[in-house]
Amino acid sequence: YSAEACVSHSHAYSVLQEFRRYFDMGVFHARESWIRQSLGSAEGEGLKFVRSELGHLAKHAPWLVPEGLLRTACRFAGYKLGLFEQHLPVQLKHLLAMNRNYFT
Repeated sequence: YSAEACVSHSHAYSVLQEFRRYFDMGVFHARESWIRQSLGSAEGEGLKFVRSELGHLAKHAPWLVPEGLLRTACRFAGYKLGLFEQHLPVQLKHLLAMNRNYFT
């Protein structure tokens, strides 16, 4: 153990990988509804993150704002679609999910 230790957590996901990751999160939140009931929905925190991210990009790398908007739209769409996964056929879930084996 070292109190001075520092950990950096990062992913270099493509836009499609982000969509799939958030689809999986939506599935998890739909299947474990107690989380949203106990802690509230993720949308409020997500909106705070989007504002922060776009503000940072606008200030430090404005040319990346369109990509940031695209990523945000894909994350949101993936999450919302994941919330309704019980209505989707398994074959489609395999295409949309990052963790495809979850649905086998």
